[in-house]
Amino acid sequence: MDFSHSPRVTQLQTQVRRFLDDLVLPAHAQWQRYAAAGVYPLDVIEPLKCQARALGLWNLFLPGLRADEPGTRLSNLE
Repeated sequence: MDFSHSPRVTQLQTQVRRFLDDLVLPAHAQWQRYAAAGVYPLDVIEPLKCQARALGLWNLFLPGLRADEPGTRLSNLE
């Protein structure tokens, strides 16, 4: 059995790395400030969730999604 990544998975890996580098990691300090104050950082998390959905990086791991549900429907191997 071939366990190498498909071109689709390789592209998603690149997109996820870019998303983390460009958006998530820069927001980490702000998230830490909210957390240190004892506040759940919705102002940080919600925009990131919206951006992840818009980029197709949401629900990557749910192969049984219906056509009207957001996500990529990756297989267990992927």
